[in-house]
Amino acid sequence: MRGKPKKIKCLHLRRNAARRGEESTIPELGDSGSVGGIDVVAHRQLAQKILSRFDEKTQWVALGVLVGGMEHDEVADLLGISSNTVSRRLQRFMVNSRKYLKRTEEQMEDQPELLRSSG
Repeated sequence: MRGKPKKIKCLHLRRNAARRGEESTIPELGDSGSVGGIDVVAHRQLAQKILSRFDEKTQWVALGVLVGGMEHDEVADLLGISSNTVSRRLQRFMVNSRKYLKRTEEQMEDQPELLRSSG
């Protein structure tokens, strides 16, 4: 391995900024290409679209728990919120993300010319 994945490094940067009392922003995701036939760029763009629909703390809750594998208490301490708030924000993130993905999928089915022109 050649170092920590960018997602985990991002979480560590956020933790360090929180310890120093600094503000932090979510960095753009880098790297491109495909892995095992999966279009990494398209998946990253979709992830960024979904995350952009939420406030910054909810974004960090989702990244911390779903990507970083952090416990709710750990995310709560990092963000200065309760673990119940972490749970509520994560639940809202999951419900609304699924709704967004379903709407996006339905739009793509209704407009097949978008699939042809993007591939």
